[in-house]
Order: sequence, then C-alpha cells, then structure tokens
Amino acid sequence: FTLYEDAGEGLEYLAGEYATTDINYNETAEAQRHQLAIHGQQGQYAGQLTRRAHEAQFLATEEPQVVTVNGLPLARSTAGEGWDYNAKERKLIVRIAARPIADKIIIVY
Repeated sequence: FTLYEDAGEGLEYLAGEYATTDINYNETAEAQRHQLAIHGQQGQYAGQLTRRAHEAQFLATEEPQVVTVNGLPLARSTAGEGWDYNAKERKLIVRIAARPIADKIIIVY
C-alpha cells in the first residue's frame, strides 16, 4: 500500500509537490511472525508534517508475548506509546509516539 499526501488544495501536486509513504505487511504462519513496515516518507509539499504518531490495529490475532518496534521491545500500555491486547475482540493495538516522517518504523509481533 502507498499512502499519498499533498497540500489538499491547489495544483502544486502536478509540479511534484506531494509525498508518499509505502506501508507493507507480512506474516509467516509457520514462524507465527507478523511484521508491519511503515517506510520513511518520500517527497515534499507545502504544510507537510515533520513528525507523525501512528496507531496500528491487528485484527483476529492471538495475544503476543512481545511486540517490538525497530528491534526494541515495546512496553504494554493502555495510554501513550505502547501496545495492548483486547482478548474479547482478539485485537492488538500498537501506538507509536511521534517520530520524524523520514524514519522507517518496523513493528513485529
């Protein structure tokens, strides 16, 4: 999936004033490994954010033992950066604090 963004008004996008962010999800059943990669944003436009927070929700999944972001364990938390699991809905929620838009984020569980 590629997220496309521009200023939202005007025709500057025709002159290349826009940005894209590639987002990929992969899983391996045998290793029970799930990975979401949010690649660094490419491109520029007027009014562009320099930092962005993310929230990812993974549906119909089992409760993980550990969640990592860029190879580092993420704390379990119901507020702010961290992860939480809703057993009734079988939903994993991962919240990432604001980071520079050029940074690549890899979530693994």
